[in-house]
Amino acid sequence: MQPTLDPEILCQWVGREEQQVDTLTLGPANLMEMTLDRAPKLTHGDVLPPLWHWLYFLRSARLSALGREGIPHGADSFRL
Repeated sequence: MQPTLDPEILCQWVGREEQQVDTLTLGPANLMEMTLDRAPKLTHGDVLPPLWHWLYFLRSARLSALGREGIPHGADSFRL
């Protein structure tokens, strides 16, 4: 059974945002290039390929602070 999207629930996301700060190093990008069987070639100041920003700005939480789906829950969580 395919889940349905409730427009009222989706509208609750309008206007919400989350901001994070991280120091970008070449390590995660180099590891991704090697995962794709490429020699690491990115240097400081290069633009990351699309979606590679997901290698950064990682949230951490204790296992006991995770919900069933593996996302942190609680008052500081960006969830419904």
